[in-house]
Amino acid sequence: MGREWPLLLVGGNALGLKTDGRTVVFPRDGRARNRQVSNLFNSLGHALGDTAMDHFGLEFSTRIAPGPLSELYG
Repeated sequence: MGREWPLLLVGGNALGLKTDGRTVVFPRDGRARNRQVSNLFNSLGHALGDTAMDHFGLEFSTRIAPGPLSELYG
């Protein structure tokens, strides 16, 4: 089962995201502050101004953290 997904976000500065050639590494699955792929899509939706994205990726009991990734906002 895939639990660790490397992702590359290109052009995020144009959306107001803080990408600046940085690498953001989140803790492994099962550790505090680990995030899910749905958090990235939620962040992109927020950057585009779509507040309905708050409901994207509602994993219910398996949800680790709600909302967008604070590490992408300046």
